[in-house]
Amino acid sequence: MLKFLALALAVALPMMVNAQNKTQQLDISKWHKPLASLMITDVFAYREDHPTRHIPTLHYGLDFRSRFPEPVYAVDDGVISGINHGKLYGKIIEIDHGNGIKTRYAHLSKILSTSASGSTVTRGQIIGYSGDTGSVTWAHLHFEIHINNAPIDPFPLYGKLPCKWDVNHPMCSAHYAQENGVLLEVVPVSK
Repeated sequence: MLKFLALALAVALPMMVNAQNKTQQLDISKWHKPLASLMITDVFAYREDHPTRHIPTLHYGLDFRSRFPEPVYAVDDGVISGINHGKLYGKIIEIDHGNGIKTRYAHLSKILSTSASGSTVTRGQIIGYSGDTGSVTWAHLHFEIHINNAPIDPFPLYGKLPCKWDVNHPMCSAHYAQENGVLLEVVPVSK
């Protein structure tokens, strides 16, 4: 286990640090939200114990809570550079936005027929529907941003968002109420 972690960090960390430095150049202010309402249920981080695979894992994106099925939107104009259906991510779409920027949308229940590999998409276009395909414990959207093929943490780019996992985290917004640890209400975040 420790050998896996050391190897994974040795390979991934330099890429992630290099990509993180490029986030200052990435302006997402005109991007559409990938879901109508964004509530974070998991973050870009190392996990000691993956919820379904039970091994140490690097989680390369943000997980957003979703109702099943919920429309998933292209965050910006681009070309669909990949569509796949695998054991880990389930149904996944990758969009190339140019200038080395790509986004990935995983665990989809349905990929629209208009979302074929090589197809052009526009900002805000529905590309599929959230779901629970692949290695998941509940329906959600896994969202990644890559710069020059290196994953970056989308969290700082989105500013304060409602978070299920840590009500006191400085990046989280108080757009929800909790009582005895139970989420009572989620107010959609306006962009």
